[in-house]
Amino acid sequence: MGIPKEIYRKKIENIEEEIEVISRIDKLNARLHNYNWLFLHPYNQGYEIELFEGLIESPDHALAEEKIYERYAKKFLDLRLTVTMIEGFYRKRPFLSDFITQIEESVILCLQKDFSGAINLLIPVIEGSLRNYLVSKRGDQAKSIIKMSDLSAAAFREMTNDYVNLHKEYLNTNDYYSRLGGFDVNQENQILKKNREYFGLWIKQLNDYLNHNLYLDTRKTDRINDDFNRHNLVHGLNKINYSFKNYLRLINCINFLSWAFGNITKGSSVLAIVDDKLVNTKWVEYFKILTISESLTETKSKIYQYEIESFRKYIDKALLKPLSISEILHKQLLKVNDIFIGKKA
Repeated sequence: MGIPKEIYRKKIENIEEEIEVISRIDKLNARLHNYNWLFLHPYNQGYEIELFEGLIESPDHALAEEKIYERYAKKFLDLRLTVTMIEGFYRKRPFLSDFITQIEESVILCLQKDFSGAINLLIPVIEGSLRNYLVSKRGDQAKSIIKMSDLSAAAFREMTNDYVNLHKEYLNTNDYYSRLGGFDVNQENQILKKNREYFGLWIKQLNDYLNHNLYLDTRKTDRINDDFNRHNLVHGLNKINYSFKNYLRLINCINFLSWAFGNITKGSSVLAIVDDKLVNTKWVEYFKILTISESLTETKSKIYQYEIESFRKYIDKALLKPLSISEILHKQLLKVNDIFIGKKA
């Protein structure tokens, strides 16, 4: 007695359906390389895939890129969603949680429109979390791996094996399958082969961005589409565009890593498990920062002598109403009045 063939076929079909979706996203992401690499990650919703597919068919390339960017900007500035990602995913994912302070500080800097600081804080999280993971698998020898291409290749290979092994354990310990006699060796191998293909297709998306854009060595190629890559950032070879758009590219990487680490960790939930009270409390504080930041946009622009983008077009106009400096003081969002009163007393 063993697993009925129809149950085995259904299992295979379900994974193949997921692979078909990821293959579709892979093709879409390949085309999104020309749209500032704002690529789709596993936390994107199905309707967003259709939205982006429609946009890239537009003959107006610049408008399509702006709409894609607008979608990611609105998601990030939906502060309840951002807090939920931080508390429900990043903080609970092994290896990524090692850098939770840097991640949250970078988010706050981004809301303050201090994009250079936000970007420089977040880039080490990508390499650091991958390296910490690889050290956990291979020991201290992994610390000597310098090139991102070598680091990502080794880390993603180990991740894929972990993903497959976790699914193998599930197949062998699932009560339902056990009562039916379990899958035979050939069935199990075919299922795990499909699991490997599924995870590998997702990881390919992140690997492409890291090795062909963010960590591409500009000394050895002229294939890069822009100057926003680590080599230029570290060595100051070209003028870097420290912008909200480029920050969102890095957040996409963090989302990918969050998904990957979650999927190779036994007992990790695919859902964001977070206390609603905590989300609401942090949302209020984040919103204070956002409101003050928006109010200081004009002031910062005068100091820096270049235009700083307003967030207003990405947020409900009835919700975000920039305050004047006097209003900020009056409302005591910074409690500055209390300080002054205390000094006078």
